[in-house]
Amino acid sequence: MKTQIWNGLTEKKQTRVVEGSCLPAQVIAGGMESVNRTANVVVIDLSGSIAEPVNSNDNRTKLECEKQAACMFAANIPLNSYLSMIAFSDSAQVIFPMQVLNEKLTVTNMIQGCTIGGATSMRAALFETENELNKAPSGFLRRAYLMTDGQSTDGCIRSIADRIKNEGTQLHFIGVGAGSQIDDNLMRSVASITATGEICYKHFSDLAKLTGFIHRQTRMVSR
Repeated sequence: MKTQIWNGLTEKKQTRVVEGSCLPAQVIAGGMESVNRTANVVVIDLSGSIAEPVNSNDNRTKLECEKQAACMFAANIPLNSYLSMIAFSDSAQVIFPMQVLNEKLTVTNMIQGCTIGGATSMRAALFETENELNKAPSGFLRRAYLMTDGQSTDGCIRSIADRIKNEGTQLHFIGVGAGSQIDDNLMRSVASITATGEICYKHFSDLAKLTGFIHRQTRMVSR
């Protein structure tokens, strides 16, 4: 995997990108990378199966877990970041268009107002993700997080996922809930790979682990 180094973003600090998979990121002390100038898209699955319990020992639904994770992202991302929220079931809908995040309560209310639909139009959701990211200012770090409990019902997602990554976005997929409905191998194969070799795919059936991961993402950018 080839890594480019160049002087780029704010204050001419050194940045790095992994071609075709990772995004430019401002390197700060301790190897961490700043999230202050990020453009983020969080995508929520509203398909019918999302109403099921997240695991056999927890009656909270997978939708409740997704909503808590999305709200945590919005609540903890720095205020000068850009954010968009997308929900999908039979189709994909932008519920919060890409903009500077100033009113966090507005975003939270929109997330909480999401209701369950039917199918899993993941391909449509990725097209909307691409459209929203293209509205972000140049020079901002681009990240997307798609949460789902199943497989796409509207066609193969590989080509659109590859295009999003090649446009400079770090693309995360997050499986939610126990069971075998999710194609883990496919999710791993279409997710971004960081410069350190980490695949940007996680599968959680525990709410605390899901929200813990999301909280960390609001404080750091993986290389």
